[in-house]
Amino acid sequence: MSWVVTDAMKGRGWQMLACSVRVILYVRLLVFASTIFDLVHYTSWAYEVLARRLASVVVVLLLRYWGGGTPAALKELQGIASDWSHIARTALFCYDASWSEAFKQGMISAALWFRYTNYGPFGHIFDLLVVAPVEAPRRLFTLFATRADYFEPRLSDSEWYHVVGIEAPRCAVFLVAGFGLAIYCEHLVHRYFAHRVFSTSRAWNLVLAAIPCYIAMPPLFFASTHRRHHKYCELEGDPHPVNQKGFLYGAMFWLADRENFKIREEYIQDWLQERPELLVFEIGQGQFAYGVSYVVVAVLSIFLAPMWFPDNVSESPFMVAFLAGKQLGMAMVAAFTAFGHTCPFWPACLPLRWPLGRKEEDPQKAQAAEQEGLGPCMSTHRWWYWWLAGSESDHDQHHANPIYAVYGPWYHDWSYCTYAAMEKCGLVWSVKTPWAKGWKPHSS
Repeated sequence: MSWVVTDAMKGRGWQMLACSVRVILYVRLLVFASTIFDLVHYTSWAYEVLARRLASVVVVLLLRYWGGGTPAALKELQGIASDWSHIARTALFCYDASWSEAFKQGMISAALWFRYTNYGPFGHIFDLLVVAPVEAPRRLFTLFATRADYFEPRLSDSEWYHVVGIEAPRCAVFLVAGFGLAIYCEHLVHRYFAHRVFSTSRAWNLVLAAIPCYIAMPPLFFASTHRRHHKYCELEGDPHPVNQKGFLYGAMFWLADRENFKIREEYIQDWLQERPELLVFEIGQGQFAYGVSYVVVAVLSIFLAPMWFPDNVSESPFMVAFLAGKQLGMAMVAAFTAFGHTCPFWPACLPLRWPLGRKEEDPQKAQAAEQEGLGPCMSTHRWWYWWLAGSESDHDQHHANPIYAVYGPWYHDWSYCTYAAMEKCGLVWSVKTPWAKGWKPHSS
């Protein structure tokens, strides 16, 4: 008996090989994303990370039970099981899908896996927005206090004063640079990736996408979340409603809520169709964040580093100062996420009220609110924030005109200056302003 290999069999063999390769690449992607699952250690206890993760699950379930009883707690457990089974099922999807669809779904699924590091009150969000803003300045202070020990032979007191007198003002420059870049990242990912206030080339789009990774705001996750916020502002479905869930939730713990982990594809179809490569930044944000930090510190060090600094930029005091500024900036950005919306009674809004037994999104309610104007959305103007955030402080204007890069000729907005400069250089175009459609400043 002889076996005959037909062209159809050859084609099927190559197809099965391609399918298997897609699954292998997806599994490898999950392994890559899982490297961030190791939390910051505060003790030498071997089971600290496991204990913190279990504590997060227990606390969230108790809060769900407190707000909605047994059904709410069971719904949370079912949601966790659904997310993790979705991650497993994606391997089957990748096997049968095309390369482009396998790439999109694989990246979105890996990003969901990646975001579970934030789960609950003791995940990465706690480290990032509570511990780090205190720990980073403390590290900088400790570095200067023990600076004499970094030299061989050890510095005398007079030499220590001389070295610190030179380094401290320069480190202040790096701290301000790290802080300012963190604020600018929020402007950029908000105005461009969420609202597309200008257009740019595919290559420059990748450069812009890397920048907000510096503050752990990958572009498509933020765009999906923020567009959902505009659609359901202060309604069921709003990812961070201050009036319903409290200031702490609106500022940072919404990032630790499982219901906000998944990238909602329906809100970013434009990006997925035109620039699907942006999904790479969802799982590689840590590497891009380090790259942005390294480049900025390296460039500034060329002009400011004294001769005794190490050649390795990552080990210099400048990097410590830069990261301290970054952490303070991230805390400020998180706070304004909540402060940008007013509250009828702030003492009631300050406590944490986890989203307990949240209902599903109601498009009909959102549409009715939209027809009535701003509906329940209580965005407001924070005049005391303008010096730092520019027109981001005019949050009421933003919700009224979200497509504009700047709201008028007399609005203080330093981030718009960068868009205008990029437009002059030909890097971006079609910057959306009130006067771009014929509105004249003198006619207002």
